[in-house]
Parts: sequence; C-alpha cells; structure tokens
Amino acid sequence: MTLSPGTYEIHSSKTHYATGTGAEDFVRALPHGAGSVNQTWRVVLVEEEDNVYNILPSLPVPPVAFAIIGGVRAGGPISLSMPPTQFYITPKDENKHIYVITPKGGPIGVKLVVVVEERDNVPTLVVDPFPIDRDVEDLPGWVFTEVDS
Repeated sequence: MTLSPGTYEIHSSKTHYATGTGAEDFVRALPHGAGSVNQTWRVVLVEEEDNVYNILPSLPVPPVAFAIIGGVRAGGPISLSMPPTQFYITPKDENKHIYVITPKGGPIGVKLVVVVEERDNVPTLVVDPFPIDRDVEDLPGWVFTEVDS
C-alpha cells in the first residue's frame, strides 16, 4: 500500500520532527520538548503509478516545498524553496506508518535517501547515498502521522 495524499506530521524518530520556518530555510529535525508544536506537511501525489510526491508546508506561506537547491545530489540539504523536488515515498513498515523518502533523479549507481545530519550543530534533513541494492528495510525511515486537515 502507498501513502495517501493528506496532511501529516513527519518524524525521524519518536524524539524529532521535521520543521521549516520560511522560504529558503533548511528543513530541520528538532527535538520534541516542553511547549513544542509539531509542524504539519501536505503530501501531494504527483505520479500515482510511481508513488511520487511533493511535500509542502500545510500553513499558508509563500509557495514553497521540500526542495534540493542546485539539484539532487549526495549531501544536498532539504530546504523550503521552489521548484519542488519530487520524492518517492516507499513503505518500510506500514503497520507503524514508516516510509523511506527518496528524491527522484540524481546520480546513477546509488540510492539517495533523506536522513538527519548535523549541519552547524543543528540536525538538518539532507540526502545521503546508500548502495543501490540496499533493501528498503535497511534504510532510514520516517514516521508519517496523519492529522485532520
């Protein structure tokens, strides 16, 4: 089964959530803490047969989406920008709503996957390379928790 289009909180684990503050800013993975509010994201289906999506903030902001400025490449940070980068969202453990986020395109011979990496001492969403034959069960996953829109 594939992810249904909708509004979601996106977590790298039970302790971090994906958040962005505005146009051209990097998407960060911030820890849950007292008073923290999870950001919600609209997941929009672009190509149904290939499970390709755009990920956009659910709040009204300038038109921005998950994007990799300069093109899909290893180490590229995810920012809120335009044009949006399209992503495959592949089930890893559907019972727990865990999916792997992979940008469409990029270099041949590797599988690029969205992960959390420290950038300037801040956990940031970036794309990291993995062997092309790595099973989806062995890739970093993201929990998509559907919220009422």
